[in-house]
Amino acid sequence: MEQLKQIMEIKNVKRGRCSDYCALSATAKYFEGKRPWEIVEGHVDVIMPCATQNEVNGEQAKRMIA
Repeated sequence: MEQLKQIMEIKNVKRGRCSDYCALSATAKYFEGKRPWEIVEGHVDVIMPCATQNEVNGEQAKRMIA
């Protein structure tokens, strides 16, 4: 819950970016120029790209399924 509060503070109050959260976390990672579904590190239980403007292409969709 504390992590969510920090993200909300960054986004809603400071008008910052989610990447700013990395300065507050020992485990958070940010990959410049990458979309979340392009990064695969370990097992993923749920992924919801919520693409509304062709943000996910066929290759990326196949990677998520795999």
